[in-house]
Amino acid sequence: MGLFMADIDFARRLHRQDMVLWWSVGAKPDLGGSEQDQHSQQVEENLLPQISVPGCYSNAVLEVTIDDLAINAILQSAIVNEMEGSGSGSMAFDSASHNLDEYAKGSAHTAATLGDAVLPTQTFAILKSMVRAWWTAHARAKVSKRRTNVTDLAVNHFWRWLSSSTSAMYDPALQRFLYSLMRKVFLQLLAEFKRLGTQVIYADFNRVFLLTSKPDANSAYAFAQYLVT
Repeated sequence: MGLFMADIDFARRLHRQDMVLWWSVGAKPDLGGSEQDQHSQQVEENLLPQISVPGCYSNAVLEVTIDDLAINAILQSAIVNEMEGSGSGSMAFDSASHNLDEYAKGSAHTAATLGDAVLPTQTFAILKSMVRAWWTAHARAKVSKRRTNVTDLAVNHFWRWLSSSTSAMYDPALQRFLYSLMRKVFLQLLAEFKRLGTQVIYADFNRVFLLTSKPDANSAYAFAQYLVT
């Protein structure tokens, strides 16, 4: 139900913007033959980044849970490249819209590149507007304590929808693009943890274990509150 609802919403938004749809009921998207290309393979779950530093540690270790990394990576995409000092050129996938003269002269970037993924900037903009609408509705429902199954499904299963070949709007390029964006956010988060005085001893897209300089649980808890804030 959640995957089909996301398919319908995304397809309608693309249609309203006169975008070509790639709706497919099969395991591969209908991309005019390019789906057979070797670079159209999906991201394998077992290839997701993982850091592990085994050992015995005498100081307190914090476990930090990461929720909704895919959604947050999209919503915060405007500042991801700025933090790396690459906020221009083909990496500026959140750039402003262009007029027809700019497209005619070739001065407008019609596609964004991230890793080995190439994605039309308008497709990413439509995806981002959809995610923002989902997240806003989800947050409002959470504050008012009037939970809605529709927005909960959309938010909680967003990455699964984008990664599942059973989704009618599945596109490996879109999945790889978001994966690369998530990886950037993930590594920037780990760098920030390190800057704040911790050592990463285990990390994946779902949780992080941080070695602190605190000798006991009480002081580690106070430090954890500061760290999250």
